[in-house]
Amino acid sequence: MEPKTKENRKVSVHDVAKHANVAPSTVSRALNYRVGSSSVSEETRQRVLAAAQKLGYKPNVFARSLRSQKSFTIGVIVSDVVDEHVAGIIAGAEQVIRGASYAYMLCSAGNSKEGQDITANLISQSRVDGILATSVAGPRSKDFVARLREQSVPVVLIGSDSMLGELPCVMTDNVKGGAMATEHLIGLGHQRIVYMRGGHYDSVLRYNGYRQALQAAGLKECPELVINGGTTPGEGYQAIQDFLGEAEAPTAVFCFDDNVAFGAMRALQEAGLRVPADSSVVGFNGIVFCEYCTPKLTTIAQPSFQMGRQGAQMLLEMIGGTSGETGRQVIFQPQLIVRESTGPCPDARS
Repeated sequence: MEPKTKENRKVSVHDVAKHANVAPSTVSRALNYRVGSSSVSEETRQRVLAAAQKLGYKPNVFARSLRSQKSFTIGVIVSDVVDEHVAGIIAGAEQVIRGASYAYMLCSAGNSKEGQDITANLISQSRVDGILATSVAGPRSKDFVARLREQSVPVVLIGSDSMLGELPCVMTDNVKGGAMATEHLIGLGHQRIVYMRGGHYDSVLRYNGYRQALQAAGLKECPELVINGGTTPGEGYQAIQDFLGEAEAPTAVFCFDDNVAFGAMRALQEAGLRVPADSSVVGFNGIVFCEYCTPKLTTIAQPSFQMGRQGAQMLLEMIGGTSGETGRQVIFQPQLIVRESTGPCPDARS
């Protein structure tokens, strides 16, 4: 059996403490940091983390879990891991989760009942300390969130209003964002504006903003201009193809999601319509590809990374007992980014 030498022995808490010039108990508190706790200053915590990283210290997670009766694991649930907006939320949450010496388990629930049932069962069988659920979608999303609440651990929603009225949530002001997109198009002279809804609860809120802007401008809402655009570029493409096969082309399209907008633009262009000369298009989310498609997409941007950070911070505060959950909401403001896909209504040009 190989003896433990100075070169191969395991780095201890005392080694980290000596290197950071703090007491071993301070190292433990710094590595077991909880958001909202003031037991260790941020400067000291960062010094301890730097020392631990430099020395290659690996804490005994199993022993830590036994002592605290916690798993130090967060369940992060998304509907689509490929979606760039969701990926931004995950990146922001990950930064906070790892900074607090937690791990996370990523689960993709999708939009179907089957996928959400599988995810709910997986979470119930796993020992997580809290759940971060982002972009929960589908017709049974309320039932799914209710099942998550049954796990007897804190739950924070990101990207949707609290669907049960009491859960804490982080969201963008979707009603305002929907109104901003519609007002932008109305300001360009458009009146025949299609709204492409999707399966997310956010879509309903953005639709409410669309309606408010029409009403404020004295424009009549036409039910036939509100169509199901799905959640993917392919579904958005097919939705516009179907619409053009049955009705007069719209002078503008507001899509609840950027990915749907990409498909809508392609369908309009293939039908011989120029974007924006014949039809303007607006998306929602502000993902990076909006800057690189042709034409560049006008969109309503929301701060994905910051939303993820805020949601993870709220959840860790709840786990640490420094914050309650009832009724808490953090609402970010949307931003209109005007690019090449929107222009004056052809009917309004002189």
